[in-house]
Amino acid sequence: MLELSETTIDLWYLDHSGQAFLDAELGQAYLAALNEQESLRYERLQISAKREQFLTGKFFLRQVLSRYFPISPLDWVFSENEHGKPELTGDFHSESGASAPLAFNLSHSRNMFVVAVSAADNVGVDVEYSARSRLIMELANRHFSVDEIEQLQALTGEQQLARFYHVWTLKEAYVKARGLGLTMPLQDFSLHFKSDSELQFSQRQPAEIPADEWQFLSLSLQSSQPVEPYTVSVAVGSTAQDRGIRLFRFIGPESEQELEPEVITRTV
Repeated sequence: MLELSETTIDLWYLDHSGQAFLDAELGQAYLAALNEQESLRYERLQISAKREQFLTGKFFLRQVLSRYFPISPLDWVFSENEHGKPELTGDFHSESGASAPLAFNLSHSRNMFVVAVSAADNVGVDVEYSARSRLIMELANRHFSVDEIEQLQALTGEQQLARFYHVWTLKEAYVKARGLGLTMPLQDFSLHFKSDSELQFSQRQPAEIPADEWQFLSLSLQSSQPVEPYTVSVAVGSTAQDRGIRLFRFIGPESEQELEPEVITRTV
């Protein structure tokens, strides 16, 4: 079993390109383990590839959590808050004997799945395929703060595209950590880049967790077949500052590979 550290965020990734993790029998087992809300979302998916993607994410999350506690991946029980953020049922600690909180968050984009696990109460993660050209300034004008827009406008080409994905994933990770879903406007908080590796965070409105207790971390990942770049960002709200990242590549139910992460962005 792995131990959760108060000074580390564990980030797991599964590269789904060129590899199937669920056969028919295992897929049925994980389908049966879905709760009512998850089952409804699964049934609404009409494309078989989307259904496989959905189940793979649930399989991955359950496998990761069972690395920390002696609970079978199929036995984890999840609920959702009022905005749809998954969380463990309230009796998890009494049944597992866990002495520390267990916070987690799942995200995926194309062939890449990521799970963040933390001993903090609030953690969010977002991953985005970051080579896709988009209407960057149009999206920024709709969702970014004035400061974020001005900083983005000062860049061009690949630098502008990279900055866009960093800001976008950082903002999504923060909203997911807060557990507020689409109810929170993305313009209500701002990430000011002091350099490519340092940023400052501010909130327009008072929140239960002050701005100086939030930490943000970003890094880049690549899928293998085909080679595709992804930007991953993590947000964690906690009084324990200067958290590092422990990066794991999920290989299968019985194995993983610990890697040395190259952190691109962090708060100051």
